[in-house]
Amino acid sequence: PVFNDHGELTNYIGIQTDITEQVKSTQRLLESEERLRTVLKSIKEGITFSDDSGYFSIFNDGMENLTGYTIAEANASHDFTNFLYPDRGEHDKALQRLQLLQETGRTTTVETRICHKDGTFKDVLVSTRIMLYKGKRMYLSSYYDITKRKRVETQLRYQSERERLLNAILLKIQRELNLEQVLAITVKEAQELLRIDRVAIYQFNQDWSGTFVVEAVNDLSLSILGKTINDPCFNQENIQKYYKQPISSINDVETDEISLCHKEILRQFQVKANIVVAISFGDTLWGLLIAHQCLEKRLWEEFEIDLLRQLANHVAIAIQQVKLFERVQDLNKNLEFQVTERTQQLEQSLRQLEIALLKEKELNELKSQFISRASHEFRTPLATIQTASDLLRNYGHKMSNEKKLERIDKIQREVKGMTSLLEEVLVIGKTESGRFELRGETINLESFCLEVIEQAKLLGNGKHRVIFKNINAPTNIVIDTKFFKQIIANLLSNAIKYSPNSTEVNFTISQTSDLQPRLLLEFKDYGIGIPEIDQEKIFEHFYRAHNVGMIAGTGLGMAIIKNSIDILGGTIQLTSVENKGTTVRVKLPISMD
Repeated sequence: PVFNDHGELTNYIGIQTDITEQVKSTQRLLESEERLRTVLKSIKEGITFSDDSGYFSIFNDGMENLTGYTIAEANASHDFTNFLYPDRGEHDKALQRLQLLQETGRTTTVETRICHKDGTFKDVLVSTRIMLYKGKRMYLSSYYDITKRKRVETQLRYQSERERLLNAILLKIQRELNLEQVLAITVKEAQELLRIDRVAIYQFNQDWSGTFVVEAVNDLSLSILGKTINDPCFNQENIQKYYKQPISSINDVETDEISLCHKEILRQFQVKANIVVAISFGDTLWGLLIAHQCLEKRLWEEFEIDLLRQLANHVAIAIQQVKLFERVQDLNKNLEFQVTERTQQLEQSLRQLEIALLKEKELNELKSQFISRASHEFRTPLATIQTASDLLRNYGHKMSNEKKLERIDKIQREVKGMTSLLEEVLVIGKTESGRFELRGETINLESFCLEVIEQAKLLGNGKHRVIFKNINAPTNIVIDTKFFKQIIANLLSNAIKYSPNSTEVNFTISQTSDLQPRLLLEFKDYGIGIPEIDQEKIFEHFYRAHNVGMIAGTGLGMAIIKNSIDILGGTIQLTSVENKGTTVRVKLPISMD
Protein backbone atom coordinates (compact mmCIF):
# COMPACT_ATOMS: atom_id res chain seq x y z
CA PRO A 1 0.00 0.00 0.00
CA VAL A 2 1.06 3.66 -0.72
CA PHE A 3 -0.10 6.69 1.53
CA ASN A 4 -0.01 10.55 0.93
CA ASP A 5 1.28 13.17 3.31
CA HIS A 6 -2.03 13.20 5.13
CA GLY A 7 -1.86 9.47 5.72
CA GLU A 8 -4.41 8.61 3.16
CA LEU A 9 -4.19 5.46 1.01
CA THR A 10 -3.65 6.46 -2.52
CA ASN A 11 -2.72 3.22 -4.36
CA TYR A 12 -1.04 -0.24 -4.26
CA ILE A 13 2.27 -1.36 -5.74
CA GLY A 14 2.61 -5.16 -6.49
CA ILE A 15 5.26 -7.50 -7.93
CA GLN A 16 4.29 -10.78 -9.59
CA THR A 17 6.66 -13.71 -10.03
CA ASP A 18 5.99 -16.74 -12.20
CA ILE A 19 6.47 -19.86 -9.98
CA THR A 20 4.91 -22.31 -12.33
CA GLU A 21 8.14 -24.22 -12.84
CA GLN A 22 8.94 -24.21 -9.14
CA VAL A 23 5.52 -25.63 -8.33
CA LYS A 24 5.94 -28.25 -10.99
CA SER A 25 9.42 -29.11 -9.64
CA THR A 26 8.07 -29.40 -6.12
CA GLN A 27 5.26 -31.59 -7.35
CA ARG A 28 7.70 -33.78 -9.18
CA LEU A 29 9.85 -34.04 -6.04
CA LEU A 30 6.85 -35.05 -3.99
CA GLU A 31 5.89 -37.57 -6.57
CA SER A 32 9.48 -38.87 -6.59
CA GLU A 33 9.50 -39.16 -2.79
CA GLU A 34 6.17 -40.97 -2.93
CA ARG A 35 7.55 -43.38 -5.47
CA LEU A 36 10.67 -43.83 -3.29
CA ARG A 37 8.51 -44.53 -0.25
CA THR A 38 6.48 -46.98 -2.30
CA VAL A 39 9.68 -48.70 -3.46
CA LEU A 40 11.15 -48.75 0.04
CA LYS A 41 7.94 -50.26 1.42
CA SER A 42 7.92 -52.96 -1.21
CA ILE A 43 11.55 -53.92 -0.53
CA LYS A 44 11.79 -56.70 2.09
CA GLU A 45 15.36 -55.80 2.95
CA GLY A 46 15.99 -53.16 5.56
CA ILE A 47 17.09 -49.78 4.16
CA THR A 48 18.37 -46.90 6.26
CA PHE A 49 19.63 -43.44 5.38
CA SER A 50 21.30 -41.59 8.24
CA ASP A 51 23.74 -38.81 8.99
CA ASP A 52 26.79 -38.64 11.24
CA SER A 53 24.64 -37.97 14.31
CA GLY A 54 22.79 -41.25 13.78
CA TYR A 55 19.57 -39.57 12.74
CA PHE A 56 17.60 -41.68 10.24
CA SER A 57 15.97 -39.96 7.29
CA ILE A 58 14.93 -43.29 5.91
CA PHE A 59 14.07 -46.36 8.03
CA ASN A 60 11.86 -48.49 5.82
CA ASP A 61 9.27 -51.11 6.74
CA GLY A 62 11.75 -53.89 5.98
CA MET A 63 14.07 -52.44 8.63
CA GLU A 64 11.22 -52.14 11.10
CA ASN A 65 10.29 -55.77 10.54
CA LEU A 66 13.90 -56.85 10.79
CA THR A 67 14.62 -55.03 14.05
CA GLY A 68 11.17 -54.59 15.62
CA TYR A 69 11.81 -50.84 16.08
CA THR A 70 10.07 -47.88 14.40
CA ILE A 71 11.96 -44.97 12.87
CA ALA A 72 10.84 -42.81 15.81
CA GLU A 73 12.25 -45.30 18.32
CA ALA A 74 15.47 -45.56 16.35
CA ASN A 75 15.93 -41.78 16.25
CA ALA A 76 15.03 -41.44 19.91
CA SER A 77 17.82 -43.86 20.87
CA HIS A 78 20.53 -41.36 19.75
CA ASP A 79 22.82 -44.41 19.11
CA PHE A 80 20.82 -47.19 17.50
CA THR A 81 23.88 -49.45 17.41
CA ASN A 82 23.44 -50.00 21.16
CA PHE A 83 20.10 -51.63 20.39
CA LEU A 84 21.40 -53.71 17.49
CA TYR A 85 24.55 -54.84 19.31
CA PRO A 86 23.84 -55.13 23.07
CA ASP A 87 27.03 -57.10 23.55
CA ARG A 88 29.85 -54.60 24.20
CA GLY A 89 32.34 -56.57 22.12
CA GLU A 90 30.04 -56.72 19.09
CA HIS A 91 29.15 -53.04 19.53
CA ASP A 92 32.82 -52.07 19.46
CA LYS A 93 33.32 -54.13 16.28
CA ALA A 94 30.42 -52.27 14.62
CA LEU A 95 31.98 -48.90 15.51
CA GLN A 96 35.35 -50.07 14.15
CA ARG A 97 33.70 -50.99 10.84
CA LEU A 98 32.10 -47.53 10.68
CA GLN A 99 35.44 -45.85 11.37
CA LEU A 100 37.09 -47.90 8.63
CA LEU A 101 34.32 -46.85 6.22
CA GLN A 102 34.87 -43.18 7.07
CA GLU A 103 38.62 -43.51 6.57
CA THR A 104 38.54 -45.38 3.27
CA GLY A 105 35.23 -44.25 1.80
CA ARG A 106 34.83 -47.71 0.28
CA THR A 107 31.57 -49.57 0.52
CA THR A 108 31.70 -52.27 3.23
CA THR A 109 29.77 -55.53 3.26
CA VAL A 110 29.80 -57.80 6.31
CA GLU A 111 27.86 -60.69 7.79
CA THR A 112 26.87 -59.98 11.38
CA ARG A 113 24.22 -60.71 14.00
CA ILE A 114 21.79 -58.03 15.23
CA CYS A 115 19.42 -58.15 18.15
CA HIS A 116 15.65 -57.86 17.55
CA LYS A 117 13.51 -55.89 19.91
CA ASP A 118 12.11 -59.14 21.35
CA GLY A 119 15.63 -60.28 22.33
CA THR A 120 16.18 -62.77 19.54
CA PHE A 121 19.13 -62.52 17.22
CA LYS A 122 19.16 -62.52 13.44
CA ASP A 123 21.93 -63.09 10.98
CA VAL A 124 22.13 -60.25 8.43
CA LEU A 125 24.26 -59.18 5.51
CA VAL A 126 24.92 -55.45 5.92
CA SER A 127 26.18 -53.26 3.09
CA THR A 128 27.00 -49.58 3.83
CA ARG A 129 28.29 -46.75 1.60
CA ILE A 130 28.99 -43.05 2.15
CA MET A 131 27.34 -40.45 -0.08
CA LEU A 132 26.80 -36.69 -0.08
CA TYR A 133 23.28 -35.40 0.15
CA LYS A 134 22.54 -31.68 0.26
CA GLY A 135 26.12 -31.06 1.21
CA LYS A 136 26.05 -33.47 4.11
CA ARG A 137 27.80 -36.86 4.58
CA MET A 138 25.15 -39.53 4.71
CA TYR A 139 25.18 -43.30 5.17
CA LEU A 140 23.06 -45.56 3.00
CA SER A 141 22.79 -49.07 4.44
CA SER A 142 20.96 -52.19 3.38
CA TYR A 143 20.21 -55.11 5.72
CA TYR A 144 19.52 -58.51 4.17
CA ASP A 145 18.12 -61.20 6.48
CA ILE A 146 20.25 -64.34 6.02
CA THR A 147 19.09 -66.11 9.20
CA LYS A 148 17.51 -69.03 7.32
CA ARG A 149 20.50 -69.37 5.05
CA LYS A 150 22.89 -69.37 8.01
CA ARG A 151 20.71 -71.92 9.79
CA VAL A 152 20.81 -74.20 6.77
CA GLU A 153 24.54 -73.70 6.44
CA THR A 154 25.00 -74.44 10.13
CA GLN A 155 22.84 -77.53 9.89
CA LEU A 156 24.72 -78.74 6.83
CA ARG A 157 28.05 -78.06 8.50
CA TYR A 158 26.84 -79.65 11.74
CA GLN A 159 25.51 -82.66 9.84
CA SER A 160 28.80 -83.04 8.00
CA GLU A 161 30.73 -82.69 11.24
CA ARG A 162 28.31 -85.08 12.94
CA GLU A 163 28.78 -87.68 10.22
CA ARG A 164 32.55 -87.23 10.36
CA LEU A 165 32.59 -87.59 14.14
CA LEU A 166 30.16 -90.53 14.01
CA ASN A 167 32.40 -92.33 11.55
CA ALA A 168 35.38 -91.55 13.76
CA ILE A 169 33.50 -92.88 16.81
CA LEU A 170 32.47 -96.04 14.98
CA LEU A 171 36.03 -96.56 13.78
CA LYS A 172 37.32 -96.24 17.34
CA ILE A 173 34.70 -98.70 18.57
CA GLN A 174 35.49 -101.17 15.80
CA ARG A 175 39.22 -101.04 16.55
CA GLU A 176 38.82 -101.45 20.30
CA LEU A 177 38.65 -104.94 21.81
CA ASN A 178 38.39 -103.87 25.43
CA LEU A 179 34.73 -103.58 26.45
CA GLU A 180 35.33 -100.90 29.10
CA GLN A 181 37.13 -98.76 26.51
CA VAL A 182 34.36 -99.30 23.94
CA LEU A 183 31.71 -98.09 26.39
CA ALA A 184 33.82 -95.16 27.60
CA ILE A 185 34.48 -93.99 24.03
CA THR A 186 30.78 -94.25 23.17
CA VAL A 187 29.46 -92.08 26.02
CA LYS A 188 32.27 -89.53 25.81
CA GLU A 189 31.96 -88.91 22.08
CA ALA A 190 28.14 -88.92 22.16
CA GLN A 191 28.06 -86.43 25.03
CA GLU A 192 30.42 -84.05 23.23
CA LEU A 193 28.70 -84.42 19.87
CA LEU A 194 25.17 -83.83 21.22
CA ARG A 195 26.36 -81.14 23.66
CA ILE A 196 24.23 -82.71 26.33
CA ASP A 197 24.41 -82.84 30.13
CA ARG A 198 24.89 -86.58 30.53
CA VAL A 199 25.27 -89.76 28.47
CA ALA A 200 25.37 -93.09 30.30
CA ILE A 201 25.19 -96.82 29.66
CA TYR A 202 22.97 -98.91 31.91
CA GLN A 203 23.64 -102.66 32.12
CA PHE A 204 20.96 -105.16 33.17
CA ASN A 205 21.50 -107.88 35.76
CA GLN A 206 19.84 -111.29 35.58
CA ASP A 207 17.01 -110.14 37.88
CA TRP A 208 16.48 -107.08 35.60
CA SER A 209 17.89 -104.68 38.12
CA GLY A 210 20.83 -102.78 36.71
CA THR A 211 23.73 -100.41 37.18
CA PHE A 212 25.09 -97.36 35.36
CA VAL A 213 28.45 -98.82 34.36
CA VAL A 214 29.91 -95.85 32.45
CA GLU A 215 29.03 -92.19 31.90
CA ALA A 216 30.16 -88.86 30.49
CA VAL A 217 28.92 -85.67 32.20
CA ASN A 218 29.61 -81.96 31.77
CA ASP A 219 29.23 -81.42 35.52
CA LEU A 220 30.45 -83.86 38.17
CA SER A 221 27.47 -82.99 40.35
CA LEU A 222 25.32 -84.83 37.77
CA SER A 223 27.30 -88.07 38.07
CA ILE A 224 25.28 -91.28 38.48
CA LEU A 225 28.13 -93.72 37.85
CA GLY A 226 27.75 -96.95 39.82
CA LYS A 227 24.19 -96.20 40.91
CA THR A 228 21.72 -99.08 40.76
CA ILE A 229 18.02 -99.14 39.90
CA ASN A 230 15.98 -101.82 41.64
CA ASP A 231 12.52 -100.33 41.51
CA PRO A 232 9.18 -102.16 41.02
CA CYS A 233 8.34 -99.60 38.34
CA PHE A 234 11.37 -100.67 36.36
CA ASN A 235 10.53 -104.39 36.38
CA GLN A 236 10.70 -107.13 33.78
CA GLU A 237 7.22 -106.37 32.40
CA ASN A 238 8.11 -102.73 31.74
CA ILE A 239 11.55 -103.62 30.46
CA GLN A 240 10.12 -106.02 27.88
CA LYS A 241 8.82 -103.02 25.94
CA TYR A 242 12.39 -102.37 24.80
CA TYR A 243 12.15 -105.51 22.69
CA LYS A 244 9.15 -104.06 20.86
CA GLN A 245 10.17 -100.40 20.93
CA PRO A 246 13.97 -100.19 21.22
CA ILE A 247 14.01 -96.36 21.01
CA SER A 248 12.06 -93.86 23.10
CA SER A 249 12.40 -90.16 23.85
CA ILE A 250 10.92 -87.67 26.30
CA ASN A 251 11.05 -83.94 25.51
CA ASP A 252 9.69 -82.78 28.86
CA VAL A 253 9.42 -85.09 31.86
CA GLU A 254 6.81 -82.84 33.50
CA THR A 255 4.40 -82.57 30.56
CA ASP A 256 4.92 -85.72 28.46
CA GLU A 257 2.53 -88.61 29.07
CA ILE A 258 4.51 -91.09 31.19
CA SER A 259 3.57 -93.09 34.28
CA LEU A 260 3.93 -91.44 37.67
CA CYS A 261 6.48 -93.98 38.95
CA HIS A 262 8.52 -93.55 35.77
CA LYS A 263 8.44 -89.80 36.29
CA GLU A 264 9.61 -90.24 39.90
CA ILE A 265 12.61 -92.35 38.83
CA LEU A 266 13.62 -89.72 36.28
CA ARG A 267 13.27 -86.96 38.88
CA GLN A 268 15.59 -88.90 41.22
CA PHE A 269 18.28 -88.60 38.56
CA GLN A 270 17.48 -84.91 37.78
CA VAL A 271 16.28 -85.77 34.27
CA LYS A 272 14.29 -83.11 32.36
CA ALA A 273 14.42 -84.85 28.95
CA ASN A 274 15.95 -88.07 27.65
CA ILE A 275 16.54 -90.49 24.82
CA VAL A 276 16.75 -94.21 25.61
CA VAL A 277 18.01 -96.79 23.09
CA ALA A 278 18.17 -100.53 23.77
CA ILE A 279 21.51 -102.30 23.38
CA SER A 280 20.54 -105.78 22.25
CA PHE A 281 21.78 -108.64 20.10
CA GLY A 282 19.77 -111.72 19.22
CA ASP A 283 17.34 -112.39 22.05
CA THR A 284 19.63 -110.73 24.58
CA LEU A 285 18.75 -107.31 26.02
CA TRP A 286 22.17 -106.30 27.35
CA GLY A 287 21.50 -102.74 28.48
CA LEU A 288 20.49 -99.20 27.51
CA LEU A 289 22.28 -96.23 25.93
CA ILE A 290 20.78 -93.15 27.61
CA ALA A 291 21.08 -89.42 26.90
CA HIS A 292 19.93 -87.10 29.73
CA GLN A 293 19.18 -83.40 29.57
CA CYS A 294 19.22 -82.37 33.24
CA LEU A 295 19.06 -78.60 33.38
CA GLU A 296 16.14 -77.92 31.03
CA LYS A 297 13.68 -79.63 28.72
CA ARG A 298 14.81 -80.36 25.19
CA LEU A 299 13.02 -80.86 21.89
CA TRP A 300 14.97 -83.74 20.40
CA GLU A 301 15.77 -83.62 16.71
CA GLU A 302 15.49 -86.68 14.52
CA PHE A 303 19.19 -86.81 13.76
CA GLU A 304 20.01 -86.90 17.51
CA ILE A 305 17.79 -89.93 18.03
CA ASP A 306 19.23 -91.56 14.91
CA LEU A 307 22.76 -90.89 16.16
CA LEU A 308 22.14 -92.75 19.42
CA ARG A 309 20.42 -95.56 17.51
CA GLN A 310 23.51 -96.05 15.32
CA LEU A 311 25.82 -95.90 18.34
CA ALA A 312 23.72 -98.45 20.25
CA ASN A 313 23.79 -100.82 17.26
CA HIS A 314 27.56 -100.57 16.99
CA VAL A 315 27.98 -100.98 20.76
CA ALA A 316 25.94 -104.20 20.52
CA ILE A 317 28.19 -105.42 17.72
CA ALA A 318 31.28 -104.39 19.69
CA ILE A 319 30.05 -106.27 22.78
CA GLN A 320 29.65 -109.43 20.71
CA GLN A 321 33.09 -108.91 19.16
CA VAL A 322 34.66 -108.39 22.58
CA LYS A 323 32.94 -111.48 23.99
CA LEU A 324 34.06 -113.51 20.98
CA PHE A 325 37.58 -112.14 21.33
CA GLU A 326 37.62 -112.91 25.05
CA ARG A 327 36.39 -116.44 24.31
CA VAL A 328 39.13 -116.88 21.71
CA GLN A 329 41.62 -115.46 24.22
CA ASP A 330 40.42 -117.90 26.86
CA LEU A 331 40.67 -120.76 24.39
CA ASN A 332 44.16 -119.61 23.42
CA LYS A 333 45.18 -119.29 27.06
CA ASN A 334 43.72 -122.71 27.82
CA LEU A 335 45.51 -124.16 24.80
CA GLU A 336 48.73 -122.39 25.76
CA PHE A 337 48.31 -123.67 29.31
CA GLN A 338 47.72 -127.20 28.09
CA VAL A 339 50.70 -126.99 25.73
CA THR A 340 52.85 -125.50 28.49
CA GLU A 341 51.65 -128.07 31.01
CA ARG A 342 52.22 -130.92 28.55
CA THR A 343 55.63 -129.51 27.63
CA GLN A 344 56.52 -129.25 31.31
CA GLN A 345 55.33 -132.81 31.87
CA LEU A 346 57.42 -134.02 28.94
CA GLU A 347 60.41 -132.00 30.13
CA GLN A 348 59.91 -133.33 33.65
CA SER A 349 59.61 -136.87 32.30
CA LEU A 350 62.79 -136.36 30.29
CA ARG A 351 64.55 -134.94 33.34
CA GLN A 352 63.32 -137.83 35.45
CA LEU A 353 64.44 -140.26 32.75
CA GLU A 354 67.82 -138.55 32.55
CA ILE A 355 68.11 -138.60 36.35
CA ALA A 356 67.03 -142.23 36.43
CA LEU A 357 69.54 -143.14 33.75
CA LEU A 358 72.22 -141.15 35.54
CA LYS A 359 71.32 -142.77 38.84
CA GLU A 360 71.29 -146.17 37.21
CA LYS A 361 74.70 -145.46 35.75
CA GLU A 362 75.99 -144.22 39.10
CA LEU A 363 74.38 -147.19 40.83
CA ASN A 364 76.02 -149.62 38.45
CA GLU A 365 79.35 -147.87 39.01
CA LEU A 366 78.81 -147.89 42.77
CA LYS A 367 77.76 -151.53 42.68
CA SER A 368 80.87 -152.36 40.76
CA GLN A 369 82.91 -150.42 43.32
CA PHE A 370 81.04 -152.15 46.14
CA ILE A 371 81.66 -155.60 44.68
CA SER A 372 85.31 -154.72 44.29
CA ARG A 373 85.50 -153.32 47.82
CA ALA A 374 83.40 -156.11 49.29
CA SER A 375 85.61 -158.69 47.57
CA HIS A 376 88.61 -156.97 49.09
CA GLU A 377 86.91 -156.69 52.47
CA PHE A 378 86.03 -160.39 52.40
CA ARG A 379 89.29 -161.55 50.79
CA THR A 380 91.53 -160.09 53.49
CA PRO A 381 89.70 -161.56 56.52
CA LEU A 382 89.19 -164.84 54.68
CA ALA A 383 92.92 -165.00 53.95
CA THR A 384 93.62 -164.26 57.60
CA ILE A 385 91.17 -166.96 58.70
CA GLN A 386 92.66 -169.39 56.20
CA THR A 387 96.18 -168.69 57.42
CA ALA A 388 95.27 -168.92 61.13
CA SER A 389 93.31 -172.16 60.65
CA ASP A 390 96.12 -173.72 58.59
CA LEU A 391 98.61 -172.86 61.32
CA LEU A 392 96.35 -174.38 63.97
CA ARG A 393 95.80 -177.53 61.92
CA ASN A 394 99.41 -178.08 60.88
CA TYR A 395 101.31 -176.70 63.84
CA GLY A 396 98.78 -176.62 66.63
CA HIS A 397 100.49 -179.51 68.44
CA LYS A 398 103.63 -177.44 68.65
CA MET A 399 101.91 -174.20 69.84
CA SER A 400 101.37 -173.13 73.36
CA ASN A 401 97.84 -172.54 74.58
CA GLU A 402 98.48 -168.79 74.49
CA LYS A 403 99.44 -168.90 70.81
CA LYS A 404 96.45 -171.06 69.99
CA LEU A 405 94.08 -168.58 71.71
CA GLU A 406 95.72 -165.70 69.83
CA ARG A 407 95.03 -167.40 66.48
CA ILE A 408 91.46 -168.24 67.51
CA ASP A 409 90.84 -164.60 68.59
CA LYS A 410 92.08 -163.38 65.22
CA ILE A 411 89.72 -165.76 63.41
CA GLN A 412 86.82 -164.54 65.58
CA ARG A 413 87.64 -160.86 64.91
CA GLU A 414 87.68 -161.42 61.17
CA VAL A 415 84.42 -163.38 61.33
CA LYS A 416 82.84 -160.50 63.29
CA GLY A 417 84.06 -158.01 60.69
CA MET A 418 82.55 -160.00 57.82
CA THR A 419 79.34 -160.46 59.81
CA SER A 420 79.20 -156.69 60.37
CA LEU A 421 79.65 -156.06 56.65
CA LEU A 422 76.86 -158.46 55.79
CA GLU A 423 74.63 -156.84 58.40
CA GLU A 424 75.22 -153.42 56.84
CA VAL A 425 74.07 -154.69 53.45
CA LEU A 426 71.02 -156.34 55.00
CA VAL A 427 70.13 -153.18 56.97
CA ILE A 428 70.26 -151.05 53.79
CA GLY A 429 68.02 -153.52 51.99
CA LYS A 430 65.46 -153.67 54.79
CA THR A 431 65.25 -149.93 55.47
CA GLU A 432 64.89 -149.00 51.82
CA SER A 433 62.28 -151.67 51.12
CA GLY A 434 60.32 -150.73 54.25
CA ARG A 435 60.49 -154.25 55.60
CA PHE A 436 61.09 -153.31 59.22
CA GLU A 437 59.13 -152.79 62.40
CA LEU A 438 59.98 -150.28 65.11
CA ARG A 439 60.16 -151.84 68.55
CA GLY A 440 60.63 -149.46 71.43
CA GLU A 441 62.58 -150.62 74.44
CA THR A 442 63.28 -148.86 77.69
CA ILE A 443 67.02 -148.45 78.17
CA ASN A 444 69.41 -146.74 80.53
CA LEU A 445 70.82 -144.22 78.07
CA GLU A 446 74.30 -143.80 79.58
CA SER A 447 74.86 -147.54 80.11
CA PHE A 448 73.74 -148.28 76.56
CA CYS A 449 76.17 -145.70 75.11
CA LEU A 450 79.09 -147.01 77.18
CA GLU A 451 78.39 -150.55 76.02
CA VAL A 452 78.41 -149.48 72.33
CA ILE A 453 81.68 -147.57 72.95
CA GLU A 454 83.37 -150.70 74.29
CA GLN A 455 82.22 -152.73 71.29
CA ALA A 456 83.54 -150.02 68.95
CA LYS A 457 86.92 -150.13 70.74
CA LEU A 458 87.11 -153.90 70.21
CA LEU A 459 86.60 -153.44 66.45
CA GLY A 460 89.29 -150.74 66.37
CA ASN A 461 92.97 -151.15 66.99
CA GLY A 462 92.74 -149.83 70.55
CA LYS A 463 94.95 -146.84 69.87
CA HIS A 464 92.23 -144.16 70.17
CA ARG A 465 90.73 -142.59 73.29
CA VAL A 466 86.94 -142.20 73.27
CA ILE A 467 85.89 -139.46 75.72
CA PHE A 468 82.23 -139.80 76.71
CA LYS A 469 80.23 -137.04 78.45
CA ASN A 470 76.63 -136.96 79.68
CA ILE A 471 75.64 -133.33 80.22
CA ASN A 472 71.92 -133.38 80.99
CA ALA A 473 70.50 -136.32 79.09
CA PRO A 474 67.54 -138.22 80.62
CA THR A 475 68.37 -141.41 82.51
CA ASN A 476 65.96 -143.72 80.73
CA ILE A 477 64.41 -143.45 77.27
CA VAL A 478 62.19 -145.62 75.06
CA ILE A 479 63.72 -146.25 71.63
CA ASP A 480 64.31 -148.92 69.00
CA THR A 481 67.73 -150.13 70.13
CA LYS A 482 68.61 -151.71 66.79
CA PHE A 483 68.48 -148.43 64.84
CA PHE A 484 69.81 -146.42 67.80
CA LYS A 485 72.83 -148.71 68.03
CA GLN A 486 73.41 -148.47 64.25
CA ILE A 487 73.70 -144.68 64.57
CA ILE A 488 76.11 -144.63 67.51
CA ALA A 489 78.21 -147.61 66.38
CA ASN A 490 78.71 -146.37 62.81
CA LEU A 491 79.52 -142.79 63.82
CA LEU A 492 82.04 -143.98 66.42
CA SER A 493 83.51 -146.46 63.93
CA ASN A 494 83.94 -143.72 61.31
CA ALA A 495 85.48 -141.32 63.84
CA ILE A 496 88.00 -143.97 64.92
CA LYS A 497 88.69 -145.31 61.42
CA TYR A 498 89.41 -141.92 59.82
CA SER A 499 91.43 -140.42 62.71
CA PRO A 500 95.18 -140.79 63.31
CA ASN A 501 96.32 -143.13 66.07
CA SER A 502 96.51 -141.75 69.62
CA THR A 503 93.93 -139.02 68.95
CA GLU A 504 90.75 -138.31 70.86
CA VAL A 505 87.18 -139.00 69.77
CA ASN A 506 84.57 -137.04 71.74
CA PHE A 507 81.09 -138.45 72.25
CA THR A 508 78.61 -136.22 74.14
CA ILE A 509 74.93 -136.75 74.95
CA SER A 510 72.56 -133.99 76.17
CA GLN A 511 69.00 -132.72 76.07
CA THR A 512 68.14 -129.65 73.94
CA SER A 513 66.31 -126.61 75.33
CA ASP A 514 63.73 -126.60 72.52
CA LEU A 515 60.02 -126.20 73.23
CA GLN A 516 59.85 -129.94 72.66
CA PRO A 517 63.21 -131.18 74.02
CA ARG A 518 65.19 -133.62 71.87
CA LEU A 519 68.10 -135.97 72.52
CA LEU A 520 71.35 -134.55 71.11
CA LEU A 521 74.25 -136.88 70.19
CA GLU A 522 77.46 -135.10 69.25
CA PHE A 523 80.52 -136.87 67.77
CA LYS A 524 83.75 -134.95 67.25
CA ASP A 525 87.03 -136.23 65.83
CA TYR A 526 90.31 -134.72 64.63
CA GLY A 527 90.80 -136.91 61.61
CA ILE A 528 91.13 -136.48 57.86
CA GLY A 529 87.75 -134.72 57.53
CA ILE A 530 85.45 -134.78 54.53
CA PRO A 531 86.20 -132.57 51.49
CA GLU A 532 83.51 -129.96 50.80
CA ILE A 533 82.78 -131.40 47.33
CA ASP A 534 81.93 -134.78 48.91
CA GLN A 535 79.71 -133.54 51.76
CA GLU A 536 76.50 -133.34 49.68
CA LYS A 537 76.83 -136.99 48.52
CA ILE A 538 78.30 -138.50 51.67
CA PHE A 539 74.95 -140.07 52.66
CA GLU A 540 74.47 -141.82 49.30
CA HIS A 541 74.90 -145.59 49.04
CA PHE A 542 78.38 -146.86 48.29
CA TYR A 543 79.76 -143.31 48.19
CA ARG A 544 83.13 -142.63 49.74
CA ALA A 545 85.05 -139.38 50.02
CA HIS A 546 87.96 -138.78 47.67
CA ASN A 547 90.51 -138.49 50.48
CA VAL A 548 89.98 -141.94 52.13
CA GLY A 549 92.95 -143.42 50.29
CA MET A 550 93.58 -147.06 51.28
CA ILE A 551 91.40 -146.98 54.40
CA ALA A 552 89.04 -149.95 54.23
CA GLY A 553 85.28 -149.30 53.87
CA THR A 554 82.19 -150.07 51.79
CA GLY A 555 80.56 -146.65 51.58
CA LEU A 556 77.45 -147.89 53.35
CA GLY A 557 78.03 -146.60 56.88
CA MET A 558 76.77 -143.03 56.39
CA ALA A 559 73.79 -144.28 54.35
CA ILE A 560 72.84 -146.62 57.19
CA ILE A 561 73.20 -143.76 59.69
CA LYS A 562 70.97 -141.45 57.62
CA ASN A 563 68.30 -144.14 57.09
CA SER A 564 68.25 -145.01 60.79
CA ILE A 565 67.93 -141.35 61.82
CA ASP A 566 65.07 -140.80 59.34
CA ILE A 567 63.26 -143.88 60.63
CA LEU A 568 63.53 -142.61 64.23
CA GLY A 569 62.27 -139.15 63.15
CA GLY A 570 65.51 -137.30 63.78
CA THR A 571 67.88 -134.99 61.94
CA ILE A 572 71.62 -135.00 61.26
CA GLN A 573 73.99 -132.07 60.79
CA LEU A 574 77.54 -132.55 59.55
CA THR A 575 80.36 -130.01 59.78
CA SER A 576 83.75 -130.96 58.45
CA VAL A 577 87.02 -129.37 57.41
CA GLU A 578 89.51 -131.45 55.45
CA ASN A 579 92.58 -132.49 57.50
CA LYS A 580 91.11 -130.90 60.66
CA GLY A 581 88.27 -133.16 61.62
CA THR A 582 84.53 -133.72 61.59
CA THR A 583 81.65 -132.90 63.94
CA VAL A 584 78.32 -134.69 63.61
CA ARG A 585 75.22 -133.59 65.54
CA VAL A 586 72.23 -135.95 65.68
CA LYS A 587 68.87 -134.89 67.17
CA LEU A 588 66.29 -137.54 68.05
CA PRO A 589 62.82 -137.21 69.60
CA ILE A 590 62.72 -138.23 73.27
CA SER A 591 60.24 -140.77 74.55
CA MET A 592 60.72 -141.49 78.25
CA ASP A 593 59.35 -144.43 80.21
